[in-house]
Amino acid sequence: MKSYIYIFILFSLTLTINGCQNLEVDNPNHPDQDNVLTDASSLKNLAGSIFQNWYLYNVGYEETPAFMLGTAADATSSSWGNFGMQDMSYEPRIEWNNLPSYMDSDMTEEFFNNMYSLLSQSNDVLTAIRSDSVINAELGQDREMVKAVARLGQGIALGYIGLVFDQGYIVKEDVDLTKDIELQSYDDVIEASIRSLDQAIEIAQQNYFVIPEEWINGSTMNSERFRRLANFMAAKILLSEPRNSGENEYIDRWEKILGYAKEGIVNDYTITADNSVGSWASLYHFYATNTTWGRVDMRVVSMIDTCDLPPVWPEKYQGDHTRFSNQGVAYSPDDRLEKDFQFMATHFFSPDRGYYHYSTYRYKRFDDLRQTGFPGQGTIPLYRKAENDYMLAEAYARTNQVTEAIEVMNDSECARIDRGGEEMAIDEENATKQDVLDAIFYERTIELFSNNLGIQFFDMRRNDKLQIGTPLHLPVPGAELETLEMENYTYGGVNRADGENTSDGGWKEEYYEEN
Repeated sequence: MKSYIYIFILFSLTLTINGCQNLEVDNPNHPDQDNVLTDASSLKNLAGSIFQNWYLYNVGYEETPAFMLGTAADATSSSWGNFGMQDMSYEPRIEWNNLPSYMDSDMTEEFFNNMYSLLSQSNDVLTAIRSDSVINAELGQDREMVKAVARLGQGIALGYIGLVFDQGYIVKEDVDLTKDIELQSYDDVIEASIRSLDQAIEIAQQNYFVIPEEWINGSTMNSERFRRLANFMAAKILLSEPRNSGENEYIDRWEKILGYAKEGIVNDYTITADNSVGSWASLYHFYATNTTWGRVDMRVVSMIDTCDLPPVWPEKYQGDHTRFSNQGVAYSPDDRLEKDFQFMATHFFSPDRGYYHYSTYRYKRFDDLRQTGFPGQGTIPLYRKAENDYMLAEAYARTNQVTEAIEVMNDSECARIDRGGEEMAIDEENATKQDVLDAIFYERTIELFSNNLGIQFFDMRRNDKLQIGTPLHLPVPGAELETLEMENYTYGGVNRADGENTSDGGWKEEYYEEN
């Protein structure tokens, strides 16, 4: 599929489609183009808002696919129609409605636009630095810091386009916008993302700087912490990219992930939610595990339980949890069952929408955010050291360094031991490579549950565990295709199962075959 488009120049852009149509698009996030391009202080402010904008697009807005990716992965469970959660968790799975008129089209359309807004913002900063000698002089010693942050923004924006969508535009500050720009495949988009992150890492290695405190609400960051964050993001994007287990096994991918994870974060990247919509509050953390909005899918409950709770809610039980063994109460040597999960004997979901949404547990780890009321206030470790530990351990295991992987997982500072307890230690003498990989998959589900956009979805995808008919990625939004005068297309639905764009079998099919 080919299309051509001139996109995201500065703050107001003109789209030219096949030479026959022009469309003016305003970017409301950055209304004062002239000042930003000629004033160093304003340019720094623009660079500084890159952190906040990514945070908002990740978990801060309602228009994030984080909610529906959670239900599509059978990690969270919700029968409510909000945020596309119900439509992405139907059983059997249905195709994604990619029509612009679909009531939840914002879940892809806004995210697609927001990622390109973030990319545009980053490009604007780099363009101004490259082309304006006055701004360069005014920035002085802050010039390299601003460049590094803009490169990080480029990498994140392109990376998440490549993770969520099947294709996207690669537009950086050095692209000739007088020429046609073609949609490119997700792997090409992610390759471009990694190049930008590598540039951010290089700048931070060669220069010392301190990110202003107001740029990241709740975190201070010097060039060393920034370098580690950029390495972490590179590892995270590469690890999350595969659409199936075949792609997941590429050894060169894991060698790269290993290199990045070794230099990744060593402490949590923490945000302070400020109880203000559109600022630093997280609507995802507030809603996704709220008592009446979301539950922990029984698949996850079954993972942490050691007393044979099934990973599905049997239809014959209807809404009666007492028909489970142990009344539906889980038991586990993992201390996090008590720390992070809460047993629930009542349900708020409509049985007409399927008992498969029911669960006896909810996630309570983020409850402190809700104590001040909507939309939440408190600290959020958006990226945890644990996530880097697990990426490092998996990269060791995938490159056949199993002993090193076990050492990472059994370290007393690793969340598996620190939060799960000593009984969670992996048997150093008898554990196989697959045992270690299974433990890492477990950890990424339990410890990183609903922590940031797409973790469990990407893990299920790359391990061939998404239910049959689940989209493996999403199409370019219908509104964008309509603007481009291109034919609409979509993914998902059992009849589309091909293993390349739509899952052709997963955990639930395997469970029913075995039972």
